[in-house]
Amino acid sequence: MRFKEFNLREAYDPQLAKKQEELVKLGYDLGPYGPKGDGVDGIMGPYTQAAIDAHSKGIKPEDAPKPNPTAVTAFNKAQGINPNSTGIGIKPDSKGIGIKPPASGLPVDGPVSSPFGYRTSVGKGHSHLGTDFAVPVGTKVFAPVDGVVSRAGDKNGAEGVYVVLDGDGVTHKFFHLSKIIADQGTKVKKGDVIALTGNTGYSTGPHLHWETHIAGQAVDPMKNIA
Repeated sequence: MRFKEFNLREAYDPQLAKKQEELVKLGYDLGPYGPKGDGVDGIMGPYTQAAIDAHSKGIKPEDAPKPNPTAVTAFNKAQGINPNSTGIGIKPDSKGIGIKPPASGLPVDGPVSSPFGYRTSVGKGHSHLGTDFAVPVGTKVFAPVDGVVSRAGDKNGAEGVYVVLDGDGVTHKFFHLSKIIADQGTKVKKGDVIALTGNTGYSTGPHLHWETHIAGQAVDPMKNIA
């Protein structure tokens, strides 16, 4: 079969995630993606394509062909997955992709898809108060500083599932998450896992939106890397 070209920030599809859950229960290999490392991430990648194709043809899971390695490499690259830093190629632990905090001090290890500052979105210009990282659903979010989770929840709005961390005089906001690991009131150390990335709220695809505020004023997060 021919594999499609994969685009960065491939859109999360909840219906596809349900289909993936069904395929996993049947025993199909969907690759080491998603929060549980079982391939359920709501994204159409080469493993999912191969499994759907095999299932539609009545091929049993144990006899299903593996996806094209070239397609897997292209998909990982398009999704911003670094095999050396995120653990792809080995099964992630139960808390998601990412074995250890990035050495850079960033909350995730992935490419910046939209920087802080003025930008144009859907034909309109506006100020972007944070930095976006294009990473797959289920990627670990690490605390960039010691601090306390002052707020965490789901606004059911633009931010989606969110976590707010206060530390060193800076308020860090993380939006569009899929799961909260550190609940409100939790004290965390730099490098602790506080959440998993997602595609919730007003989002064009799986990514992490990270804001930093000092005295109520949004500042460029990339200038506060410790």
